Amino acid sequence: MKLKALFIGVAVLRSVCIYAQDHFVEHNISDFREIYKPVVLAIPPADAGRGLIKLKTGEIRHYGGEVYGQEVSRVNYIYSIDNGIHWKEGFLHPGEISADFQSPKTGAFYRLFSVRNKGLFFAKTEGGINGKTIFSTIDSLGTWLWPRRAIYIPGKNRILFPCNTDQSGSIVYYTDDEGLSWKRTDWITVSDGRIEGDNKSLRWQQLGVEPSLVQLKDGRIWMILRTSHDQFYESFSEDFGETWSSPTPSRFYGTNTMPNIFRMSDGRLLFFWCNSTPLPEFPKPSYMKYFLGDGIIEGKREDVFTNRDVIHVAISDDDGNTWKGFRELYLTTQRNSSNYGLLGEGNDKSVHQSQCIELGEGKILLSCGQNSAFRVLVAFDVAWLYEKERKNDFSSGIDDLCVFQYISGKVGHCSLNRKAGANIIPDPEDNNNKVLKICNPMESSLVIENQGATWNFPSGKKGEVSLDLYLTDEFKGANISLIDRWFNPVDTTAYKNAMFVLDIGADAYLAKKIKLDRNKWYRITVSWDYLDKSEKLSDCSVVINGQKQKIKLPLINNTLNGISYLHLQSRAKEKDSGGFYVDNFYSIVK
Repeated sequence: MKLKALFIGVAVLRSVCIYAQDHFVEHNISDFREIYKPVVLAIPPADAGRGLIKLKTGEIRHYGGEVYGQEVSRVNYIYSIDNGIHWKEGFLHPGEISADFQSPKTGAFYRLFSVRNKGLFFAKTEGGINGKTIFSTIDSLGTWLWPRRAIYIPGKNRILFPCNTDQSGSIVYYTDDEGLSWKRTDWITVSDGRIEGDNKSLRWQQLGVEPSLVQLKDGRIWMILRTSHDQFYESFSEDFGETWSSPTPSRFYGTNTMPNIFRMSDGRLLFFWCNSTPLPEFPKPSYMKYFLGDGIIEGKREDVFTNRDVIHVAISDDDGNTWKGFRELYLTTQRNSSNYGLLGEGNDKSVHQSQCIELGEGKILLSCGQNSAFRVLVAFDVAWLYEKERKNDFSSGIDDLCVFQYISGKVGHCSLNRKAGANIIPDPEDNNNKVLKICNPMESSLVIENQGATWNFPSGKKGEVSLDLYLTDEFKGANISLIDRWFNPVDTTAYKNAMFVLDIGADAYLAKKIKLDRNKWYRITVSWDYLDKSEKLSDCSVVINGQKQKIKLPLINNTLNGISYLHLQSRAKEKDSGGFYVDNFYSIVK
């Protein structure tokens, strides 16, 4: 096959393309040194996961796509010469191809790509980013591979490119001679998920895909894998990537979403992922009828995705032994859309895919998401991850929360349309103040009728969360849960996975011990310490209006990562149009 002729011809065809998508967004940052809290700087030209690179000149490029079949989709790119503040559109010339990795030794640019039914190929560009590109075949393996972000092993002058397929799991290709020859590992696989817990059918099965690699300071290479289980799995190599241990569950929660681990130049590790658990799988075949009748095994392919609206980030100062942060880096602005299932020009609606680069001075630029309506380039300062407090008084509405509900009926690709459930209303005692109302209006068009809300704060194994609480005359029950990950605001099983739950019965009794008056504001504070049942020292106390109560909440589930979420939900089993109100969230961890 004449590879060079094939891909030069495609590049000529695509080099005259002009994006219909506007990649540039308004923001108030004029210099990258001003970046602190997450801020969206631009819209990537293609799904995240590949194509973001910072050149030694300081120029940042984000290329526009993958190589699929025998054509290149969106091969143009956007670029910035001022550390991501302003962006322009660039175009590939004949013979050029996107770059994903630059060799620290030679400066050459690498890209691996798969051609359907042809194999895995290697493009090497020498003489600068716009230099001559040489194509070669790595593997004639018949399956279609997705190459992921490469890493470099200095002592071996080895470059590792992890790849995956849906059918076989993950595999690593490596070269010790700058791409002249390649070797590959055995397949690295994770077992199928099972129908367990509150799931009524199988999830989409993932055998350990979208691998992310980093070399640890002890020389081992750490791989984190996407799975269909509740957690990401991890594998280790003690021979610089040639062989790998059998994957086991990691400390990080996440289901059918992409992990991204990254080492900063100062040695700290960052982990980007959807720290989330999807809704329990509904019974099939009714929920999977879109896929029935075409020979697909039930549960083996996509159903609907209900945990891809938020991407998180954590940081480690000790090479992955402990982690801080667990913060929401970005929430999709479309998460309440009544037309959610049809947004954008692509299939998947999510922010789960990601890749990142360093801007310098502790600033990170992350590309995340799929579909033109969802993906973003967001920058932040890692100092933000060390904050210990957060507050929310609803002056900005529901911007910092998830409150959506799902409308029954699959729409588009793996989606359900949405609506905002819990909503902002005037304070019944002060019309100038805004509060959040959560109830259960019993709308039959919804997948789950109980409204809820999730709010994230910096993670801690010791800390407290406070809120103002108001029960209406119609109030018929609620749960206030403290959890270590994101659950859907409407997930009626979330409390089972919480560390602590403060339940309020329909009779207005809090924890079955304290009777609350209706139509009255209370300041509730829940303080916790020790999060390991084996220590038998867990403590969680409740303070109401400044007075400590004779209530000790039991630790329901252990957590390695600390508590980082407040999950509020109506538990009314009949119509509850009044519900309860909350205001003035505040958290502090120690």
